[in-house]
Amino acid sequence: MKKKLKLNTFGYFTHYWPAILFAGLTMWSLYLMLTTTDSATLQRTLYIFYFCGPIGVLIFFIQKRRLQYTIIKIALTPLEIEKVICYLEDNKGWKRKHKSDSIYVATTQSRWLSGSWGEQITIEQDHNIIYINSICDPNKNPSLTSWGRNKRNIKTFKERLALYEKAEVLKSF
Repeated sequence: MKKKLKLNTFGYFTHYWPAILFAGLTMWSLYLMLTTTDSATLQRTLYIFYFCGPIGVLIFFIQKRRLQYTIIKIALTPLEIEKVICYLEDNKGWKRKHKSDSIYVATTQSRWLSGSWGEQITIEQDHNIIYINSICDPNKNPSLTSWGRNKRNIKTFKERLALYEKAEVLKSF
């Protein structure tokens, strides 16, 4: 079973808001279908029902998948990983939100042309395994897409880890 990011109640609401919206429209159209006798209204309501239902289910599963962690196997110490994170804070605009022995949470700021309100990056370390997740920041305005910024955050972290790991190997020779 894959490990998933846990959010608070408000975080879950903002993360799943598009699916909730489409579920509400589906329920509303179902109510209208059961209570209306006008055939024209019934036909329009069927269109809403058949359009919103599948889209809501699709969005729900997409959002659910986005909560899964990406797994990275690594041979670095927590101090070395901390150096990589500090580099990303200084050079990539990550803002530290929470830090403990094994969990690090950062956010990014929204940019005018980015199409995103910002992202939340969560990194958990368990011995030689790192779990990383990047989603649209659940503490800001709801957003359905980050226009690739979540994938870019994970890719940047992986690349910096690989560079640091390679540098450490070269130092040992």
